[in-house]
Amino acid sequence: MRIRDRIEKGEVHAIFVIELAGRPPEHIEKALHTLIDAFGKQKGVEVITQKFHKAEPVEKLFSCFSEIEFLADSFSRLLNLIFYFMPSSIEIIEPEIIKVKVSDANNIANDLSTRLHQYDAMAKKMQIEKAIMIKQIQEKSKQEELKKKDSNSKKDKKKK
Repeated sequence: MRIRDRIEKGEVHAIFVIELAGRPPEHIEKALHTLIDAFGKQKGVEVITQKFHKAEPVEKLFSCFSEIEFLADSFSRLLNLIFYFMPSSIEIIEPEIIKVKVSDANNIANDLSTRLHQYDAMAKKMQIEKAIMIKQIQEKSKQEELKKKDSNSKKDKKKK
């Protein structure tokens, strides 16, 4: 079936750019290949073209990316792919107008809300953990300072 016919039946033609950064370069390239393979195996997805760009140095890390042109069987599927693969860029090529059933829109909105709550909970947990670690470091630093002063005080008493 031609792409145009599939679009008319409700499929979505899109391009994702998926990028990874890290080091060593061989590791991120292998990880990206694994991610791209998993993308192609997703239910309701047909990869049309895929371009892989080798790792390049970026500051102290390496970055590589892949461009994937594909058809998703629905707009909901496209959004699920966005949540799962977190592309750095998304381009919907067709259709020009996307129609979504209210039930699908509700599912999308609830999925988005759930995801946002999860990220918010993680961010708050990390802020609390950071505050605890800073407090522990400050306490340890004060203890070390007191030990040093006490040690210096004992040395001074011995000299007299």
